[in-house]
Amino acid sequence: METTFTFRKSFSHFVFTVLAVFFAVFGMTGKGYGQTKSYATWTPNSGRIQIGLFNGGGVTDAGNAAIADDTYATITSQRTVLLAGGDGWLQLKYPTAQAANAISFIKVSELAESGLGLNLGQLLGAPNDIIIADLYQNANNGSTTADEGTRIAGLNIETSFVRDNNGDLYLAIAAPQNTIPYNGVRIRLTFPPEVNVASTISMRVHHALPLLWHFMWISNLHRCR
Repeated sequence: METTFTFRKSFSHFVFTVLAVFFAVFGMTGKGYGQTKSYATWTPNSGRIQIGLFNGGGVTDAGNAAIADDTYATITSQRTVLLAGGDGWLQLKYPTAQAANAISFIKVSELAESGLGLNLGQLLGAPNDIIIADLYQNANNGSTTADEGTRIAGLNIETSFVRDNNGDLYLAIAAPQNTIPYNGVRIRLTFPPEVNVASTISMRVHHALPLLWHFMWISNLHRCR
């Protein structure tokens, strides 16, 4: 029997509604129920978006984010006192298309910051201020521009940081009203528009996987505030 979830509320309600329905149906066993884990294992794309006149930001070891273990890529965003610098972006890709409204969970590590101090806890509580996310269709297994696929335009994408019972941190990417299957998830690390400091923030990205098995595998999730 197939269970279908329909989401129409804001993402904070979105996450907890899924949890409530899932636990009511399956209980809090954390079992996989025979489902195959579907990691984003195709070669990622990555790059940087320049801000102003100076170089800064980017991605290192992008290929590590396609390996389903604790190796990682690192995304960096940088600003100078002249509001110049750059944002790194990383696109993870699934070998098969995911359901249009599936949530992608990207395992990440804590944000790191250097320079003039930022409130990292506050940034975790407002991920839409520091993460710009997009979904792509028809992405290919490779790192060239042609392999990026086609961005799905017009989506209202919401993000949230959540933790499982093991304390692992995930970035959840959701587009509840999307109607187009996707196999690429791009995240750009940036600064909130009101931040006017010389600083660098970075985030380690381990791997990505979709909701369809993830809520059956993790026994509980907690939204970061």
